[in-house]
Amino acid sequence: MKRKILLSMSVLFLLLFAVFTFGLLYIDVTDVPDGMGKIGFSSFNLAVRDAIGTSRAMYIVSEIFGYLSLAFAFLAAFLGLFYLIKNKSFKKVPVEIYLTGALYVILIVLYLLFDKVVINYRPVLDNGEWESSFPSSHTLLALCVCASAIVLTKRLINKKNVRIGLYITEIVIAAVTVIARTLSGWHWITDIIGCIFLSGFLICIYLWAIERIRDAIEEKQYKRQEN
Repeated sequence: MKRKILLSMSVLFLLLFAVFTFGLLYIDVTDVPDGMGKIGFSSFNLAVRDAIGTSRAMYIVSEIFGYLSLAFAFLAAFLGLFYLIKNKSFKKVPVEIYLTGALYVILIVLYLLFDKVVINYRPVLDNGEWESSFPSSHTLLALCVCASAIVLTKRLINKKNVRIGLYITEIVIAAVTVIARTLSGWHWITDIIGCIFLSGFLICIYLWAIERIRDAIEEKQYKRQEN
């Protein structure tokens, strides 16, 4: 039942992302002043940009917290190495570690893809250049890495106080990154919304894969016990 819910949610998020991206390309598209090219949902995007403005301070905060999320990626790699050395077997490394690594590979591929496939440019110059803006890769990284870190914390950390502390840290880093990135004005609001849809898909399919593989392992072990 849990797997079906996760799979259904992943499909829903993927459809939302696809429809939203299509809309961004064809609905209320207009030329943005100052050479920023075209932007879809322009009335909505421009209204939010005018209301929020830009904030260098929020941009720096989002950068700091985004990079903090990378610490959890290194932690996942460390945990994988720890289990490998401890058990001297790739088979005894928890499946969550392998799937977390796969998630990171997908994030890298998506980062490279959306850097080349430009849906729209950022509303501000970045280092003197117009950069691809949709979806917000910085936000995508923070949400997916922190979500996978929560899973690893739940599965692999036994001490309750440490687990609770990590939960709080992971949630705060993800939330602050998204909020600060939005308030910085370095992205259109649709870049953030699209990123949330894409992150939702990746996180749900990641959780589904964990449940699917763990169930298969338990079923295999059960059959061995019967024989």
